[in-house]
Amino acid sequence: MISKIAKAILKHLAFEHGFLPDLYRKICRPNGEEWAAYLRCRAVLHSMGNDCFIQTNVTFTDPKYVRIGNNVRMSGCTLFGHDGSVNMINRAFGLRRLRKIT
Repeated sequence: MISKIAKAILKHLAFEHGFLPDLYRKICRPNGEEWAAYLRCRAVLHSMGNDCFIQTNVTFTDPKYVRIGNNVRMSGCTLFGHDGSVNMINRAFGLRRLRKIT
């Protein structure tokens, strides 16, 4: 069992230095409010509003292209940016431009 001190150190390293975020997520098991605070602190997303709650099981394929407003709650979902899905959409609809997820 990991002590509270070890968890506090791991949280500090993740928040302040971006060090071992996956280990922080696995060991400390942050709730959605704390994980959203981590994402905001490390500027993982393009932008994030206030009072957000994002569970650790949310996946952002292109986080720098995601803007989240105020009072957003997310759990168990994937936001697809312009990864491999663009090729599929382009073939189906002939789209040429990409935009941020808002």
